[in-house]
Amino acid sequence: MLAKSNAINRELSGINSMGVNGLEKSIRKSTTSMTNLERLTNKMRSHVEWMISATLSGALVIAPIAAVHSIADLEQEMAGMIQTLPQLHHNQQAVNQTATQFIGIAEQYGVGVDKIVEAGKLWSRGYKDVDDVMKLTELSAKLAVADLMDVGLANRAVESTINSFGRQADAVNFATHVTDAWTNVAHNAQSSATDLATAMMRSGAAAHAVGVSFDMATAMASTMIKTTGLQGENVGNALKSIFSSLQSDKAIADLQKLGIAVYQFNADGTREFRDLEKVMVDLMLASHDTQESMAKTLQNISGGKFQWSKVAAMFSDYKDFIHAYTLSVTSTNFAEGQVGAQIDTINRRLEQLKQSLIGVLN
Repeated sequence: MLAKSNAINRELSGINSMGVNGLEKSIRKSTTSMTNLERLTNKMRSHVEWMISATLSGALVIAPIAAVHSIADLEQEMAGMIQTLPQLHHNQQAVNQTATQFIGIAEQYGVGVDKIVEAGKLWSRGYKDVDDVMKLTELSAKLAVADLMDVGLANRAVESTINSFGRQADAVNFATHVTDAWTNVAHNAQSSATDLATAMMRSGAAAHAVGVSFDMATAMASTMIKTTGLQGENVGNALKSIFSSLQSDKAIADLQKLGIAVYQFNADGTREFRDLEKVMVDLMLASHDTQESMAKTLQNISGGKFQWSKVAAMFSDYKDFIHAYTLSVTSTNFAEGQVGAQIDTINRRLEQLKQSLIGVLN
């Protein structure tokens, strides 16, 4: 009896030696596990209900298996993030928080977390604030989902456009407008966002160099894509040729023959080039209204015989240009509305479930 009593006392002493802090820690750990389980259960219930309504609930077995494999990939990808973001150096808590944010973006947009982290790494090469990197990464995912575009292309195109138009100082705001503009134009002006993006990657710097705005360049690209049926790479090359040639002696002479003012005079009598956006709008009007052949003129303006037919097609469709320009300028928050429609698909739902599992298991 005494031996049993001593054993019980030793056990009680062992429990007491844990202290209140140890007991509270155990309780918190248990509570956290239950919270994670409840969160996962709720997410799975939502996805299962949607899948059952689509009669494809059997496909759910794919997500848990893929999630387990993705955790190791996530850890490897995050090692690359540590190299590009100084705030993460020797700070495991910051690394964990960043990984959690990436998982949240992946889950929200139904995109693989590996693609999201890769986008984040690309952004972090030029932007060192973690919050900015997260916002820019989310915009890449939003553009990719809203317009069925590859995340990597969305990332490169938006970053290239920011750099081309010299908007690094307000990168997040400008990237938001780029995302909304391309989505709005793509959905309402018969030109894909992928083609708009690739066209801008090739012509954006040349447009900015001669004072053509992003919205103007987007409208020109959209009009040429629609009227010619060409892919973005070809359209971008054509626009680059136009922007590079518009201030040549031959182009200036031809514009003046059409009655289009190329120069403006300042109050002190000095002469400077007129706003090229206005010059190009005047040229579109002249091309639309004249009955004469514009072949020679447009050949000089477009930089050669290989581009003039594309330029002619664009300049002759003034109404489509105005429509696309208006869509680009008035596109605020348009992409957000398109994400909801695109996310409600089988593949996106499965990817969301997979990322939910990664978030809990990780």
